[in-house]
Amino acid sequence: MTAPQPGAPPHRTRRLVRAAMLIALGTVLAGMIRVPVGVATATPVQHAVNVLAAAWFGPAGAVTVALLISLLRNLLGLGTLLAFPGSLFGAALAGLAYRAARRPAAAMAGEVVGTGLLGGLAAFPVARWLLGQAEAAWFFYVVPFTVSSLLGALVGGLLLRWLPAPAPEGDGGPVPGPGPGSSQSPPSSRR
Repeated sequence: MTAPQPGAPPHRTRRLVRAAMLIALGTVLAGMIRVPVGVATATPVQHAVNVLAAAWFGPAGAVTVALLISLLRNLLGLGTLLAFPGSLFGAALAGLAYRAARRPAAAMAGEVVGTGLLGGLAAFPVARWLLGQAEAAWFFYVVPFTVSSLLGALVGGLLLRWLPAPAPEGDGGPVPGPGPGSSQSPPSSRR
């Protein structure tokens, strides 16, 4: 295993740690705080995590966090295949809405519309053809997904007000290091 490069931007490590913490919390707490709805499981924690990830990482990062939580929940037996449409659409729309408006309310609305409407509709083919639920109908999951995402989005919005905002990191480019005349010295390397 190689040591981090002396010039590597520290913001990448912070973002990775923040994402890993959201994934861990989303996986563990989703298994503890859940409401069974037919073959689905409503997990407001997932939706709160989606709002936080949307504000902190943007659409791609939020979808990645949601995908990994859904995957872990399924591998650990804490969720069903409905975790995928129930989280991915909300994360994507929350991230896009937050990027457009730069307001927590936008991320919250994107989460509710993305999960409740789009995720609820996308859950039908998953339930019907992959899970073999013959009684599933097109709008069967829209109401429970909307209620779950509304609760989680409200919690996520409150958390965004209470938690410190991440430091601005630009658009993914490198963070400028100390310039000439700066009192900070580059980290030394030991052998």
